[in-house]
Amino acid sequence: NATSFAWSFPGASPATSTLANPVVTYATSGNYAVTLIATNAAGADTIVQTAFVTVSQAVTPTLNITSSATTICSQQLLTLTPNVTNAGGNPSYFWYKNGNFKSLNYGPLSITDAQNGDVYKCVMRPDLDCVTNDSVISNSITITVLPLPTVSLSDFAQVCSSNPPFTLTGGLPVGGTYSGNGVSNGVFDPQVAGVGGHVITYTVTGANGCINQATKNISVESGPPKPCISYNNF
Repeated sequence: NATSFAWSFPGASPATSTLANPVVTYATSGNYAVTLIATNAAGADTIVQTAFVTVSQAVTPTLNITSSATTICSQQLLTLTPNVTNAGGNPSYFWYKNGNFKSLNYGPLSITDAQNGDVYKCVMRPDLDCVTNDSVISNSITITVLPLPTVSLSDFAQVCSSNPPFTLTGGLPVGGTYSGNGVSNGVFDPQVAGVGGHVITYTVTGANGCINQATKNISVESGPPKPCISYNNF
């Protein structure tokens, strides 16, 4: 076994060492040779390794998050996207809402439960070894969530297939739009809809541009001999 060591590390600091297991640092990237002379009572031996140490330049990862929108309607889909540099092929994204951990993703975050005033932020862990920072904090995004209008729709009485078309009512607030099978310009035609149950949708757009709906079923019966009450008699 060797009793003394003479290391040479060109380009490193320190450039030489007599320790058995020295630790050196390199200021610049590149390939570096290493020379070792090991000595004991029997003599000395020398080994030279060219391009033995490869030093890569550390890169600085960056992270900026963007949002599909910053003002949305309640329950609207919101997508937060991380935009990175020097992050490697598969970085990890730790998403936070109002300072609390929300989700671990490997890409964009999709949200449907945002509340007014929520603040989102992301912490990225690069998928690289040589980085100046292994945990990068993003900018913050504050979301404004607008309320949906309150919409209601009264129950419909059953009608006969032989009944004439009639104007739909019962939707609040007034000014909304009716839609569904057999409906045209707010008028329901039992003959066009046909026998069976049909879903009527009442849609309202609020002053803030947000849309909400209410639905009810209307039943169209085939008529006599089964008793049938006309909707228009109410």
